[in-house]
Amino acid sequence: MANPEDVFIGSRLKLAREAYGLTQDEVTRQLELGESTLSGYETGRTKISIKMAYRLVELYGVPPASIFPGYVLPENLGDADIMRDKIILRLMNIDPVHLVLLDDVVAAFENYDPEKGIGDLHALIEDRKPSGE
Repeated sequence: MANPEDVFIGSRLKLAREAYGLTQDEVTRQLELGESTLSGYETGRTKISIKMAYRLVELYGVPPASIFPGYVLPENLGDADIMRDKIILRLMNIDPVHLVLLDDVVAAFENYDPEKGIGDLHALIEDRKPSGE
């Protein structure tokens, strides 16, 4: 069974790779890795070395704080970046059932109109609930 931190780091590396617009094949060729090795890192099945993780972080151009839980944030990061990284680290320990609710809240905020007030936000969350609840 994969370690939760390895799964977290792997999923963040995969998101960074995809955001950078690279395929696994492109990364494996650039870094001379086996494709199953990169896949193992991204799923958390294969423990990644710090050296390799930093090579990937540098390639993707992302701050290490977005990949590593507990990484001390540099002072030059903006407030939004710091808040995002803190939220990501806190999400690691949330029960999956609560993650579904959190996803509903985030989705509601994406459509939130402040002029309609907080009642509109409640309605948006209610609209996302499966029927029968």
